[in-house]
Amino acid sequence: MKHPNLNRPISPRGQSILIAIGVLGFLGVIFGAMTTTLSIHGERAKLNGMRDLARHLAFAGTERAIHELRKDTNEYDALTEPWHINPEAYDKVGLGRGFYNVYHLSATAGARTSGIVDEDRKINVNLATRAMLRAIPGISEKIADVILEQRAKTPFLSIKELVELPGIETPWLTSREALAGGPESVLTVHGDGKVNINTASATVLDALPGLSEEHAKDIVAYRAGDDGEIHTEDDGVFTEVGQLKEVAGLTDEQFESLAPRIKVRSDYFSMVASGRIQTSRVPVQVECRRTVKRENGRITTLLISYRPTR
Repeated sequence: MKHPNLNRPISPRGQSILIAIGVLGFLGVIFGAMTTTLSIHGERAKLNGMRDLARHLAFAGTERAIHELRKDTNEYDALTEPWHINPEAYDKVGLGRGFYNVYHLSATAGARTSGIVDEDRKINVNLATRAMLRAIPGISEKIADVILEQRAKTPFLSIKELVELPGIETPWLTSREALAGGPESVLTVHGDGKVNINTASATVLDALPGLSEEHAKDIVAYRAGDDGEIHTEDDGVFTEVGQLKEVAGLTDEQFESLAPRIKVRSDYFSMVASGRIQTSRVPVQVECRRTVKRENGRITTLLISYRPTR
């Protein structure tokens, strides 16, 4: 039996109510979507704002490092000096709502270490001899040939360009087995080709003409002083290259071949600073990498880049 109201037409008032309900439902869906979108955009805007603050903190860290370099006015650069290691200036320095750290990648341990480094402690890949390149752990005769062939066409602008060269084994560039700090810990594209004997690692010293592995150990031991620890009061410093002859026990012939390749003061420096903002949810962190040149009391930025790390 059919219900008597099923076929009855809907009154104009009922149609209006149904239309109103439909419109309200549609508007509800739209409003919900807009609220979600605005919430997402709001979160993104907040995150971008936090990243801007972290970016400024990271930049401030590199500026503090440059300030320390400006204060260094003696005729040599060594690992004992405040520009290199300075906890008060580089370690978790608070500014406003966050803090910054300044660090570098250790050439011996491959780990982040407080402070900045000079590029003159490394071997310039554009100026090194074949013998010097071959003396670096991981660089085979084939790799040395590829490097020499490429730089004859166009000098390298960064060590990362080695990755793109045909014939270069990528694992050597990314592995820490051959070199604790990777290729960038011993190779550079900056400088005049002379190595600072106050800051170079044993690996770099061993690659220089006229120096053996034993010579390199003697130099590092002299710099560490009697207690065998670096960054202590008894550390040895070379104030002129001529001191090396006696410290390492070099012959006249060995020193003559080495002298054009060494120095005691650096011109190029690299630094990494991370700025960090602690939010209610997760920390926001941005890293700033900067390379500078010091010349006649002036410091010029050569490269600077930023990247969010959190």
